[in-house]
Amino acid sequence: MKSTPGFLEAIARLFISSVYIYFAIKMLVYSRLCMEHMLEAGVPAIPLVYVVTLSTLLIGSLGLFLGYRTKSAALMLIFISIPAILFIYPPWDVSEFSQFLAHLGLVGGLIHIYIYGPGKYTFDARNMVPVKRRRT
Repeated sequence: MKSTPGFLEAIARLFISSVYIYFAIKMLVYSRLCMEHMLEAGVPAIPLVYVVTLSTLLIGSLGLFLGYRTKSAALMLIFISIPAILFIYPPWDVSEFSQFLAHLGLVGGLIHIYIYGPGKYTFDARNMVPVKRRRT
């Protein structure tokens, strides 16, 4: 089986990270509204959750975007996305179901990056031995 060109993996990584960069910027610009939304969703310790979420989004998305410590960045974004999916976009809320599915798809992409690696064009690639791909 022929492997994917490295630039496609980099583009996919950039697309996924750009969504999380957008989320971080939106959280920063609309901080008051974001915290009010967290309050309505029943999120505990809102100021702490807000700071941890925002810093994790910034660090994880920029790491993913630049391809620096990509697996760690993907894991950070996975762990921050799952509680957000369950608290903010629960699957049983019909009005938020499309958001639930969109975020679930992003987590699927992050899991793929975590399992198979970031691809050829990363800062990680300078210091690593090439990852052997699993055959499917």
